[in-house]
Amino acid sequence: MSLIHVTKDDPRLESFANLRDRDLRRQGRLIAEGRLLAHRLLQCKYPNTQLLSTARFADEFTEFAAHADLLIADDATISAVAGFDFHRGVIAAADRPQLPNLNTALSQTKPGGTIIVLPDTSNAENLGSIFRTAAALGVETILLGEQCCDEFSRRVLRVSMGAAFELKLVRSTRITDDLDILGDRGYQLAAMVLDPAAIDLAAYRPTAPTALMFGSEADGLSESLTARADKKITIPMSENTDSLNLAASAAIALWRVQTINLPQGDV
Repeated sequence: MSLIHVTKDDPRLESFANLRDRDLRRQGRLIAEGRLLAHRLLQCKYPNTQLLSTARFADEFTEFAAHADLLIADDATISAVAGFDFHRGVIAAADRPQLPNLNTALSQTKPGGTIIVLPDTSNAENLGSIFRTAAALGVETILLGEQCCDEFSRRVLRVSMGAAFELKLVRSTRITDDLDILGDRGYQLAAMVLDPAAIDLAAYRPTAPTALMFGSEADGLSESLTARADKKITIPMSENTDSLNLAASAAIALWRVQTINLPQGDV
């Protein structure tokens, strides 16, 4: 398929129209903004993939012409279609992938690895940051609760730098049932809490594969979910600080758990 030059009235630009007002989750589509994210999205070969690029970047994407529509327009057209001044010069769109259930995800990943459990993360920047940290530290699977925000929102994808495409994401329909599955599979459920009686993170030594659970930004973990934990862990802080940002605490905890789980000599 060759490069297709389009104007703002071309019906093929519908995927990129009025992005600020679109409910992409309901429409089953996702948007990746910028050259790096576009490359990572096109490499996934999701169905109905389209690329909208200015001419100056078009040659970077010709290798994907066999499975994506490559649409070329000028900056003014892209901004007019998207509904805001767009300066990165590249946008890609695709159908959202079908997420596996937890049992399928576990069968498709290495056994015994750390799993992140996010029952109700509400902030897209925090979710994207956790995705990026998880990918960097070798976590493969993330379990998202029913109330968790959109894992493929534009902001999550930007902040995660495309890590959402690499991870095995599971969208739970009943988080308590999935926690039972993890327990049956031999995972130790560790709850990150603000509790001076909890185990200091520095002293935590997992005795089984770990499912590390983080609560919401405002309220932390619910009492019912905390009660299910095999271990309760806390990050010690100075007396003048009541809590850490969710993404920051997740990064600290994940680094600690993943460092402990590395083979001797890899630390």
